Amino acid sequence: MNIKQTSFCTFILEFKGGSVVVDEVKQSKGDIQLYSVKNSSYLNYNADGATLNIQNAGEYEVKDIFINSRKNKDTESYVYNISSEGITVGVISFVNELSAIPEDFFENTDILIIGAGGGPLFTAKDANSLLNKLSPSIAIVFGFKEQAGKDLQNTLDSIEDVKKEISGLTVLDKSLKLDKDYVNGIENTIYHAFDI
Repeated sequence: MNIKQTSFCTFILEFKGGSVVVDEVKQSKGDIQLYSVKNSSYLNYNADGATLNIQNAGEYEVKDIFINSRKNKDTESYVYNISSEGITVGVISFVNELSAIPEDFFENTDILIIGAGGGPLFTAKDANSLLNKLSPSIAIVFGFKEQAGKDLQNTLDSIEDVKKEISGLTVLDKSLKLDKDYVNGIENTIYHAFDI
């Protein structure tokens, strides 16, 4: 599988069976489009050509990609677990209250994509607290001022500020190629962010 970040909050997960686009901002097309929040001025809800457009809680399957979505407590946002090729990727975006997250939902998550720049996302301190509880093999952190458009930059922390809270955070190019054996062999959480 391959994970790419294409904008502030947009990720493309490429599996052998197809692709999943999470929280589209621009015009990326995937077999499956997922949205963490409804009616956001940040997201592009035009999913023309997608086999499945998900904006609700439920369980879904397309081309050997399994998706489980759950609504967060007291919010109009959703979290996702996406499974294929023996790897489960969790997504937490557009949530800024720890109490809203159903922690049990992420018990078997291998990779966790999590917003941690403040504003509409977790603070780095809260994201770090949740990552320590959940202990995914890999955490991909996003939502920094350097990644955002002008409308969000004043509400978000810089990547340097986030690094102070999440020790070991390394910045990578725009994609990360993974396989099941590599992910299952990780003993302590590896923290990444993308330079987009």
